[in-house]
Amino acid sequence: MQLLKNAARIRVLVVAAACLGLATAGAAAEYRLEKTLALDPGGRFELDVDLGAVVIRGGSASGVRVVLTSPRDDFASEVDVALDEQAGRVRIEAKRKRSGWLPGWLGGSGSMRAHWEIEVPERTDVDIDTSGGAIRASGIHGALGLDTSGGAIEVDDVVGNVDADTSGGGIRVANVDGTAKLDTSGGSFEATD
Repeated sequence: MQLLKNAARIRVLVVAAACLGLATAGAAAEYRLEKTLALDPGGRFELDVDLGAVVIRGGSASGVRVVLTSPRDDFASEVDVALDEQAGRVRIEAKRKRSGWLPGWLGGSGSMRAHWEIEVPERTDVDIDTSGGAIRASGIHGALGLDTSGGAIEVDDVVGNVDADTSGGGIRVANVDGTAKLDTSGGSFEATD
């Protein structure tokens, strides 16, 4: 009788471990793109994407370092990512592949999310346009253009003019040495220094 109870416990533990292994494998199945592109200080960086929250920072090194992640392992089959590297300019586009009659990010099955972590040379003009996500920018010494259709905008420690526009979130700006033009259709403003 004790032998049967022990065998039953072992079976339960094996099944539980297998389920845990499958859950962990599913959670680890994500898309990740890491790339470094050539850009000297004083250049221009442009990001035009259909989806994704964006965090961009100015750094002391040359070049643009990009890390794009998505919890979807089928991200590459759902989104076209184009990297354009030219002298004095880097442009990245990520456009959702259209499926069915639904436009843009509404098409296809399930929720498609992405997160962009970008570091550019501190002295860089930056232009970011995302159709679905928040934008955080800091440490930039150059003109900063930020436009999102679906998220908040945060700007900190910028030397240069800021033009920020969001259709669906608040705007927080701090420590800007330049002119700031801020526009929101659905959120609050907070500006200091």
